[in-house]
Amino acid sequence: MDNSKSITAGSILGLVLAAGLCFAGAQKAAAAEIYNKDGTKIEFTTEIGLGLFHVTQDFGASPLRQPLNNVSWAEGYAIMGFKGEHDLDAHWNIFGNF
Repeated sequence: MDNSKSITAGSILGLVLAAGLCFAGAQKAAAAEIYNKDGTKIEFTTEIGLGLFHVTQDFGASPLRQPLNNVSWAEGYAIMGFKGEHDLDAHWNIFGNF
């Protein structure tokens, strides 16, 4: 009996998509300056991420439910906020994020 798993077209496609997202999603975060005057700078910041996942075998299956084999899903997030900085003098400044 052969217990080895064969590589399926779905797993190859998953690997190709994951590699493509790594290269295509290199720019994950961005900031846009909305105010810059008299030593005070305020930026609007964003970060967006997306992950595509696929499993061919359910390793958490139990007798209480059917196994979830060949399942695909996507997860994403978006973080937005403000970043500010103010120069107090030549050697000191104050900064923060919200």
